[in-house]
Amino acid sequence: MTLLQNKPHPLVWPTVAAALVLSWSSGFVGIRYASENADVMLVLFWRTFLSGLILLPFALLIGQRISGRALAQQMAFGVATMFLYLGGFALAIGQRVPTGLVALISDLVPLAIAALSQPILGLRLSARQWIGTALGASGVLIVSLDSLSLGKAPVWAYVLTVASMLVFALATVVQKRIRTIDMPIHQS
Repeated sequence: MTLLQNKPHPLVWPTVAAALVLSWSSGFVGIRYASENADVMLVLFWRTFLSGLILLPFALLIGQRISGRALAQQMAFGVATMFLYLGGFALAIGQRVPTGLVALISDLVPLAIAALSQPILGLRLSARQWIGTALGASGVLIVSLDSLSLGKAPVWAYVLTVASMLVFALATVVQKRIRTIDMPIHQS
């Protein structure tokens, strides 16, 4: 029996999920404060490097062996979804695009994925799914409205924010289209 086959305590997964949400959500605020003291790309590098070091033993010790092809695919998607997505947001925040606006744009990823699913995957969302997506986007907008401002960043920084969100959405849809090799999440 392996570690993953044992039934965990009922509070393990809710605790892990809460920690993930808190750490992920704090990223925008953390980048804003870190950008005042260091280069944002350096902060992003160290964040990614240290996360990789922490997770590497799990990837090597648990689950199937990773093939070269799977590794190359995951590296390409990692560059798109982590470096281009987070790096674009980090650069935009470093250029003083308001953090609330960056967070709002990043919250539009599900809407972008829904829009890209039809032309790339041939998947049409039902009216019910579009309504749910619109309600979610509206909720994000309503919650964010009070903290939104345009700031004084250069125009290219705002474009970069939208482009970063679109890169993440596109990478997500393309990854589904090419049917990447089944790989446990801890190895990807």
